[in-house]
Amino acid sequence: MEDKLRKMKNKIHLMLGTALIFLSLLSLAYAFGVSSDYWEGNPMKISPGEAKIVNLNLQNIANAQESVKASVTMVSGSEIASLEKNEYLVAAGASTDVPLAINIPASAKIGDVYKVKVEVKTIPASVSGAVGMGTGMSVSFDVIIEEKPSAEKAKSNILVYIIIAIIIIALIAIIVRKKKFKFC
Repeated sequence: MEDKLRKMKNKIHLMLGTALIFLSLLSLAYAFGVSSDYWEGNPMKISPGEAKIVNLNLQNIANAQESVKASVTMVSGSEIASLEKNEYLVAAGASTDVPLAINIPASAKIGDVYKVKVEVKTIPASVSGAVGMGTGMSVSFDVIIEEKPSAEKAKSNILVYIIIAIIIIALIAIIVRKKKFKFC
């Protein structure tokens, strides 16, 4: 009987301990995130010799009550990508853009694929006597080198669209005319 009572107490202590750990972790939840126009499965397409700025958006939203300091680091792709600076302060309830400069060398070959990965870590505020915990996330995407679209291709596409529109209008006019003659 005493053995069963001890086992039951141990189970209760284990459940209470687990509940306390879970509740203490809830207070560590951040409403912090990172977004980008490009991600795995949605690559950037750019031509040799081109340069472009991609804005990574740091967000400190939802029920955020404190500003968050974030460290931004290039993990891969530094041969074509660079950051303006490495630390950003994101106010509570706001977002901040992080400019990521993409510079493709003129010598890049059509079909080359570069992998860009940026890591973002929150820097915990220093509180005396407490252990600060931060969050970390990353944004990664492929940069695909493709041929620069020529002005002729763009003009030929417009010409195709105009021809299709004329055909559709002509078909509608023929159908309307046939229906008109049937009713007369």
